[in-house]
Amino acid sequence: MVPPEELTRAGGLLSSAVQVALLLGFLTGGLLVARLGAPLALLLDGLTYLFSALAVAVWVKLPEVAPAQREGAGY
Repeated sequence: MVPPEELTRAGGLLSSAVQVALLLGFLTGGLLVARLGAPLALLLDGLTYLFSALAVAVWVKLPEVAPAQREGAGY
């Protein structure tokens, strides 16, 4: 998705984004447990996973793959 000369920069940006997301996730999780208690925080976490699964099932449409492409895939 990026030109070869930009791969190093793109990898660095991706790594930075992952680290920030992890830090914010741990911070948010800790605050939720402190404010709501562990059972409610886990229930909220489970509900967000359920919402994500439903959203993917409803909104993400995979393209059809022609049978000839499937045969040569090596599965």
